[in-house]
Amino acid sequence: MQGFAEVEASPYVKDNVTGVVWVLTNKQIEAGAKAIAEDMMLPGGGRKKLARVVSDHLDWFDAVEARGLTWGDMSRLLLAAGAHGSDGRAIPVGTLSSTVWRKRSDAASPIS
Repeated sequence: MQGFAEVEASPYVKDNVTGVVWVLTNKQIEAGAKAIAEDMMLPGGGRKKLARVVSDHLDWFDAVEARGLTWGDMSRLLLAAGAHGSDGRAIPVGTLSSTVWRKRSDAASPIS
């Protein structure tokens, strides 16, 4: 499975410079959503915490936002790819946006 969070290996970060993001094609966006959906699933039918998945795929969220997708678009796209909330519905927009915001903030904070 392709990792979308490693800055060194990410196809979405230009020249390994944080903050410079390639414009994704529809196929790349869909592939990223599918990778997120797969990563959410644990063996035995369990699910990873959303915060862990978002952290692992933070650059995908940056890239799709740069492409112009709204939080509602992302939530619907993730649902179509198989990523959903614990109730089987789309991940609520507020939950998704606040989780991504927190992880972006964590990533920007210097480690003490």
